[in-house]
Amino acid sequence: MKIYNALFLASALMFSACSSDSDVADNERKDIVLDGSEIAIVDTQISTAFDMLRYFDANSEQANFMVSPLSAQFSLSMLANGAQGTTLDELSKVLGGNSVGELNALNKRLLSELPKADKKTAFRSANSLWLNNGFNILPAYSRSMADFYRTDVATVDLTTDVAVKKINDWCSLKTDGMIPSVINSPYSGDIVFIILNALYFKSEWQQPFKTENTVSKEFTNSDGTVSNVATMCKKEYMPYFKTEKYELVRMNYGNGAYAMTLLLPSKDSSLGEVLQTLDAEAWAAWKSNRVVKDCMLEMPKFTIDTRFDLDGYFGSMGIKEVYDANKADLSAMSDRAVHLSRSEQFTRIEVDEKGTVATAVTKHESWDTDVYFEPVEFHIDRPFAFIIEETSTGAVLFTGRVNKL
Repeated sequence: MKIYNALFLASALMFSACSSDSDVADNERKDIVLDGSEIAIVDTQISTAFDMLRYFDANSEQANFMVSPLSAQFSLSMLANGAQGTTLDELSKVLGGNSVGELNALNKRLLSELPKADKKTAFRSANSLWLNNGFNILPAYSRSMADFYRTDVATVDLTTDVAVKKINDWCSLKTDGMIPSVINSPYSGDIVFIILNALYFKSEWQQPFKTENTVSKEFTNSDGTVSNVATMCKKEYMPYFKTEKYELVRMNYGNGAYAMTLLLPSKDSSLGEVLQTLDAEAWAAWKSNRVVKDCMLEMPKFTIDTRFDLDGYFGSMGIKEVYDANKADLSAMSDRAVHLSRSEQFTRIEVDEKGTVATAVTKHESWDTDVYFEPVEFHIDRPFAFIIEETSTGAVLFTGRVNKL
């Protein structure tokens, strides 16, 4: 019996105003403090996030894309709870941790605490498990899905249009309509279950762009063509770092619990060349060496829709046995012999000027007004990359590239 597990990691991201000034006064940032084992798992996740970015940068023909390492982590963790033997070993190597129990404990904390990190940020992660009629899961697996992942479990006939509508409606609801559909038609009769994770993130810039400052500017695409794009402009104190090959700058959202880092290659370096050198070690160097600069930022507005098959990426990371009908061991999930057939991820991101006027600086990044900050210009007029993270844990929610506008 074949398992068709479409890991529809439906990830949505949009920035817009959603708070009043009264929210700011009671929006103190509270760090998510991790213990040693949790830090080790997050460190693995950060490394995997950059593996994911590099893989799709090298293998995707899409000019622009976004992936969600965190969504992949949650979905693979749900799968790992059903795995045994070397199937579990392969998954654990990518996910990190000494046991599924450690992984579950961390994910439960993240699912609980990430939504509370910033009152001006809406973060939601929802999980669901869709079982085909006649397929049953073991009680212990069902309890783990409920206790650690708050998983919605439904038994439906996955070969019908009714089931397709139910699943698409669930995705649309959990992503606030940004990803309204992940299935186009009913499945064949050999499907047994589908795991879904929907990740939704909506926030506002800590320091807004003023719409009246948005102007049309030239953007040189990776193919050498030039586009005129709506470009947002603002001046702000920002953490900044520069090497011979690229420069980085970070913008906060809300109370600073979440941030976007922008990576801009030097004019004589390509984005692909730079991304292939970007790993956890380079990311740590940026965090250790960044300094606050008085930045004049010019950044294009953009929207990206992405759908990726994740099978090749997972295979490159050593996750292979779960796809093999003769070797897959998912006996902790079901007493039937099943294997993974396909994994997919859908994402959408919208970036614009929207946000509230910044009335305070977070307590973690307050600056002495008597200190002089060297000015720097950060003009995004050519291909760039972005990373969105939760700043106290370093957990990477989204990462992507923009090659053409």
